[in-house]
Amino acid sequence: NHENDDVVLVYDKHLAVYVVSGHRDCYYTAGQYFRFVDGSWEWSVSISTGWKVVADYREVPSSLCAKHGKGKDKNKGKGHKKD
Repeated sequence: NHENDDVVLVYDKHLAVYVVSGHRDCYYTAGQYFRFVDGSWEWSVSISTGWKVVADYREVPSSLCAKHGKGKDKNKGKGHKKD
């Protein structure tokens, strides 16, 4: 719940999510925070702890993927090329 996190949220009507003031590439919607860090999406229910890598970019609001991209492909560059 963002009320317990002592953050300022500013609604961005173009992205249709709240931007977390003072936190780079960090957003809030539907009870969750999302942030774009080093080319990957992370999510948490608290701004200060519990951040986890988003396993499937489809869990990230589409407006944020449009702005930042879908994030790194976790399987890209690993293993052998398929012929």
